[in-house]
Amino acid sequence: MRYSPFSQGVLILGLLLSVPHLRASGPDGTYERYPPTKGLIDKAIRLLRERKLNDAKGLFETCLKEVPGHYEARFYLAQLSYENKDYAGALEHIRIAIRSLEELERTYNEITMEGRKRMAEVRQSFQHSVDWMMQRSEGGLNTCNASAINEANQSIQALDQAIAAPFSADKPFAIPAVFHFVNGNCLLRLKRNPEAREAYARAIQSDPKHADSWNNLTYLWLVEKDPMTALETLRRAEAKGVTINPGLKEAVLLAAKKSDAK
Repeated sequence: MRYSPFSQGVLILGLLLSVPHLRASGPDGTYERYPPTKGLIDKAIRLLRERKLNDAKGLFETCLKEVPGHYEARFYLAQLSYENKDYAGALEHIRIAIRSLEELERTYNEITMEGRKRMAEVRQSFQHSVDWMMQRSEGGLNTCNASAINEANQSIQALDQAIAAPFSADKPFAIPAVFHFVNGNCLLRLKRNPEAREAYARAIQSDPKHADSWNNLTYLWLVEKDPMTALETLRRAEAKGVTINPGLKEAVLLAAKKSDAK
């Protein structure tokens, strides 16, 4: 039985329009140019829903004049190129999108680390104030000093909590699984199967229940005549609660059975 990949995959009015609408924000120059493009992106997405693809493409390309690495515009242009069977062009767009998000994440982390450093300096200043007031009040605290010390200690406590907050709790520029999935699809169409497998694996790492990536990864192992690895991949997917295409599952089970019988 022949299984064709992408049966659950790239459809502009399905997968594409369901992508989380991420927004860049922040004071750093690396991504301060993103917010002004918000209106263009929103309008282009509306045009996609109306299937006015050329108009949408023009607006996404306009965004690139403002921000050449604009990850949203690049992602949608990758989808449009893919639909037009320009797989090399789609691959270039999606890889630029991924690199842009990686750079934004690095910048965001640097800014966050700098922010924590500044909070630590402010905390130290509050602590010096508390120590100074305590030394000045050896004969006893008056109402004014006691209130000031209490407020300073509350500020210190709040700063300690902010500084200790886990980094992983806030990743506004984490690469969505669908970006890796589209990357994998382009590579698969270009017959760069080992790289496609890596891309699907990264998608699964981002979202362990990304069914399309599990299906295409299973398919790749099958067409590369490694039915036992395909079967292992299938079982790992189902253990995560992912549904594998029935036709693909049947083909994998049959191929694994024949391989085991040899």
